[in-house]
Amino acid sequence: TETPLVTKSVNSQSNPDEARRKLASSRPAKRLGKPEEIARAVLMMADDRVAYATGSVFSIDGGYTAQ
Repeated sequence: TETPLVTKSVNSQSNPDEARRKLASSRPAKRLGKPEEIARAVLMMADDRVAYATGSVFSIDGGYTAQ
């Protein structure tokens, strides 16, 4: 996920553009996630319309763990 910490880490590399491309290409979605995408999933799961859910693993990682 493209957080300030990830951005700082990428920008500290000798070739930030290449580091960003490499990181993004390691995911099937071929991009980094955005914090608001994570927030939307959290809000959806907190919605009363999902009240019957009692527990689950919900991967929000652009397909990374499905590889």
